[in-house]
Amino acid sequence: MQFVNKKQYKYNLQFQGNIQFVNNAQSVNLQSIRKLRVLCCGALNELDWELYSLLTLNGHECYMYVPNNFACVYPFKNANVFRIYYKDNSPNLQETSIVKCIKDIDPDFVINRCINVADIGVVFRACKKFNKKYVVWITEQKPNENMSLEYKRAELADVVIMSSRVEYEKYKAAHKGQYVVYVPFGFVPQIHDIGGFDIKYKHDVVVWGAARYNYYSTRKHSIDLLVKPLIEKEFDVAVYGRGWQEVPYITQKYFKGEFGWDEIAIVVNSCKIVLGITSCATYGCYGGRYAKVLGMGGFLLCEYAQNMEIEFVNHQHLVWSKTADETVQLAKYYLEHSDERNYIRYNGQQLAYARYDYNKIFLPVLEEIARL
Repeated sequence: MQFVNKKQYKYNLQFQGNIQFVNNAQSVNLQSIRKLRVLCCGALNELDWELYSLLTLNGHECYMYVPNNFACVYPFKNANVFRIYYKDNSPNLQETSIVKCIKDIDPDFVINRCINVADIGVVFRACKKFNKKYVVWITEQKPNENMSLEYKRAELADVVIMSSRVEYEKYKAAHKGQYVVYVPFGFVPQIHDIGGFDIKYKHDVVVWGAARYNYYSTRKHSIDLLVKPLIEKEFDVAVYGRGWQEVPYITQKYFKGEFGWDEIAIVVNSCKIVLGITSCATYGCYGGRYAKVLGMGGFLLCEYAQNMEIEFVNHQHLVWSKTADETVQLAKYYLEHSDERNYIRYNGQQLAYARYDYNKIFLPVLEEIARL
């Protein structure tokens, strides 16, 4: 078996059976052309932490402006992994706050994940005053009519980064005069390495995230497809995150509370199967946890997404399910066949390092944007 390119990473190797998994990957100097200075406006969650880490761990500067409404939405066990530059007491992004940050920081560009569609106009107006490049990173492929409004507002941006291949092709075809980039969901090896083991996360099956069970019909479908059948069959399932009280069959027996996003590697390494719930499978977008789980050497059982076979090989990099019965069959089989499970984990991790490492696929895009 060939390991990921050792010219770009240093490894400590952890042996599990006859397979070696990459552990504690540390990015070597990628020799960026110059130090970037980036202002990130919006929410504070796992994806923002990844962007912040990608930039700062490669010697760049990333400044976070977070409205109070979003400042403490997601937990971190170690508060030092993520630093907020500016926080106000408003529920949403404020133009005056962005203007203040731009004056203080003088960023190369301003980036915003459009969690709230109205924020796009707010950030655009602030950037326009200082002739700053505005980048919209669309990570929430919402399965509803709101996406058309989101794409319409995104026309204001100088650059649009999209995480769905299907949506990227559609948007790019309709906006030929705009700088549009496809960057699939990836991971940051410096923070998404193979973690330690914690017995409190030792479960056969783990799922995490915001439930949004009664918000998106497609999210409800994904949870009912992956989580419900395993609970009905009384598998050892642990559920983490927020909003799970909305799901009628998630009792205290299964709900385990929350963990810090910086503990994900430990969670993945301590359980046997991670469930990949998503709201967007029907729309050709797989969730942000997929590449992270694979990069950390985890075994992923997910809902099939449109065109998923373009990115992954079923039963080689991960396994996907299309029905509730298939979910039960797959979970049972791979829990009983650890050698095959570990082989898929190994292959999945090799794929993640080759194709979804943000150091290779996202950082060069950010550096190119600064040169525009």
